[in-house]
Amino acid sequence: GNLYNLKIENSGKSLKDLFHIKNLGLKADVRGGYIELSFLPFKIGGIKGELYFKKKVLNFKGSTLINKDIPCNVENLTLNFSFIFMVIL
Repeated sequence: GNLYNLKIENSGKSLKDLFHIKNLGLKADVRGGYIELSFLPFKIGGIKGELYFKKKVLNFKGSTLINKDIPCNVENLTLNFSFIFMVIL
């Protein structure tokens, strides 16, 4: 999808802390794109809404289409990436 109105937030007590990923926050409007997960029997597309990523947590609020023709409103989807970052870092 496409991201619009991208805002980057950062904070820290030192210059080193300022650029550490744990202090990074991103916020953007998203339009278009799709998600395909092997464990789901359907595709999710037509994504429109707001994404917010902070402290290893991704939040989404907006709307999608399931299998291109079933509208779906998403009040709040939260994905916690803490474990993934621990494994990668």
